[in-house]
Amino acid sequence: MMLFLLYTLAILSSVFTGLFYKLGSLRQGKNVSAPALLCGVYMFLTSCYFLAGIFINGEALKFSTSTLLCAALCGCCLSLAAYLYLRSLACGPYTTSVVLLNFSSFMTIFYGIIFLDEEMSLIQGIGFVLMLGCIYTLTVSKVTTAEKKKANVKWMILIISTFAANSLINFGIRMQAVFNNNGEKNQMMFLYFAFASLTSVIIFAVTGGFKSLRLTKSAHDEVSEQIESDEKKAPVYLTAILPAAIGLSVTLGINSIAHSSLVQYATSAIQYPVTSGTSLMISTFIGRIFFKEKLKPPAYIAIVVGIAVITVLNIF
Repeated sequence: MMLFLLYTLAILSSVFTGLFYKLGSLRQGKNVSAPALLCGVYMFLTSCYFLAGIFINGEALKFSTSTLLCAALCGCCLSLAAYLYLRSLACGPYTTSVVLLNFSSFMTIFYGIIFLDEEMSLIQGIGFVLMLGCIYTLTVSKVTTAEKKKANVKWMILIISTFAANSLINFGIRMQAVFNNNGEKNQMMFLYFAFASLTSVIIFAVTGGFKSLRLTKSAHDEVSEQIESDEKKAPVYLTAILPAAIGLSVTLGINSIAHSSLVQYATSAIQYPVTSGTSLMISTFIGRIFFKEKLKPPAYIAIVVGIAVITVLNIF
């Protein structure tokens, strides 16, 4: 029963995280500072959850230098990845963006080979080539949305940059676990989101801050000109950013707890296909039904092959 509950929480929290990101991307328009504000708010809230967890568990707020450095790396990468991801969702397909972000986790294996002197097996080499093929297929595949738009060059640049930044996060967390013998986990997560929140504030300031915020009409809204005029008077962070930030902080907190608890019940070889595989299938269904995105057959094949490859890599 507990295993079923943890899997359900992990899957649903992953799906809703993607949806809350989509919600946060709807009203940014040409506003480059709005995504950074959303990131800063939800990352601050998430760091508060983990700080509360440290004190509730009676742990000391002490950490090693390696934990601090790994948290700084992960935090900066998370902030950049989340910012770019929100920008990519505003101009490109939801389904393919979600899948590519998820597939970035496979890079952890190869960072270990490059930076930790781990050996690459034949199976890992074949998996690496197959994953590159899947990523290429998904990136260049034509995805038609409800507005008859296709994936564009701007979206490709943003999602590939998101993939690169996000791929470093799991590696940073793994390095911290290696250096500290799996200790200081809560301290790591608190510092991780705290650094991410700080980095987001810096990005927000650099991109114009509050002065650049403008509420724009979503392409998905069907409202009269009068309503649109009234909406423009509302603060952007009250109409889209705040609900998305609260939702993201809750779903990410649940997701972190569920995944860390699942380690006690299932191996990564089983955990990945059940959680990530199922959530990707649900996200693909949501994109098809609610966002009217129609993938070409090669993209569906790439999703299935990608899930299979990462599962095999986790086994070997």
